[in-house]
Amino acid sequence: MNADPKEFSAALARGSGRAMILLRQARGDGSFKDALVRACICNQAYDPQCEEERSAYLARLIAATGHRDLCFAELAPSLSAAADDDTDIPQVFAVLARLAAQGGEPDKSLIRSAYSGLSQEDQLDCMEAIVRLDGLPAFIQCLNRVSANVPDEWWRVAGLLEALQERDGPEIEPPLQLARSEHPALDQAFAQIETERLSQLAPADEPYDFPSIRAALQRGEQPSGWSRRFAEDELRLVAKDLRSLSDEIRARPYLRRFARRDFPGDPQELIRWAESSTPITAAMAVRALSRCKSPIVRAMARTRLERGDLSGAWLLASNYIDGDFGYLDPLMRAAMDDDEAHDFGFALLKIFDHSVVPIAESEAMLLWLYERTPCSICRSTAASKLVELGRAPTWMAEEAPFDADPSTVQLFNTELAA
Repeated sequence: MNADPKEFSAALARGSGRAMILLRQARGDGSFKDALVRACICNQAYDPQCEEERSAYLARLIAATGHRDLCFAELAPSLSAAADDDTDIPQVFAVLARLAAQGGEPDKSLIRSAYSGLSQEDQLDCMEAIVRLDGLPAFIQCLNRVSANVPDEWWRVAGLLEALQERDGPEIEPPLQLARSEHPALDQAFAQIETERLSQLAPADEPYDFPSIRAALQRGEQPSGWSRRFAEDELRLVAKDLRSLSDEIRARPYLRRFARRDFPGDPQELIRWAESSTPITAAMAVRALSRCKSPIVRAMARTRLERGDLSGAWLLASNYIDGDFGYLDPLMRAAMDDDEAHDFGFALLKIFDHSVVPIAESEAMLLWLYERTPCSICRSTAASKLVELGRAPTWMAEEAPFDADPSTVQLFNTELAA
């Protein structure tokens, strides 16, 4: 691989560890510095709410440029009130805090001063970074600030605790327990975290009233989570209700259910929705059909794939047989935007969930997914499956330790350690 600036920018946007490999090939000539600064200011993650935050990834790359001081000086003004609307203040602050931790006291003082000048909302979002910079004292100060909201925002305190543990490792436990005995708010916050974590592990004790849920669906409402508890006879009743509908908007809550539970009827009943001219309705129905093993669905998948329709990959999920890679390969070679690549890649993962795929075809599909998906979570899943198959290439193991996704990093660290 050559140190191509375009390839570096693409790897950087995906959060791929290949960015580090390319950066090292550039031998510190500074040619990638501007792209890195932009990536710090504008969050390039495909789904920032779900993917891991990237401050550690970006700070590590900045350190490898050999231009740490210059990048710090260019990034610091982004925290001012006059910053561009596209600036991701929490990400910039987190990167700068990590860089300041590697520098001297002037840099740390600058970051503390910048924190005090942030809006209240940005301060809340930057608390984990200030804890990583200043440790236990900052942790206690931040906790005191949010202690009144701990019952509703226990996850925020949990994030502060993770930041503290990241900074100091196991050595923080004795002083943390001492602080807990001295600060009632800290003790209460820890108790709340423990309660919430236990409640997530325990099955939800919620009332279940199928007639009320069915009535809500019939009114076109969207009750959440109930599809997991439908008994088979209840699923058949819901399918019967869907069968009687002609209104797409009222059908969508039903289609969402059958995207998660197998449809207990003839797949032909879903095809009319999958052929809707309304994209959201068609997509929901295709997800429902992806769970149906049927010659009709398989034929529909082939027809769509042959005409270059990416949704055909979803329809193939439960109907894949040896050699079907031939239908997918032309699409994998075609140009796609990030949304198309993510949806197509997710469909490939569903094929692995519902069908048995030959090793050689699996390898080709998973390598495409690793290279092309814009989502670091999907990339990590692809890498994990390649490791399970014993088909992860050497170059992947070399770049994965620098990935933005911790599970990708840990996957190969564990593999190498073994």
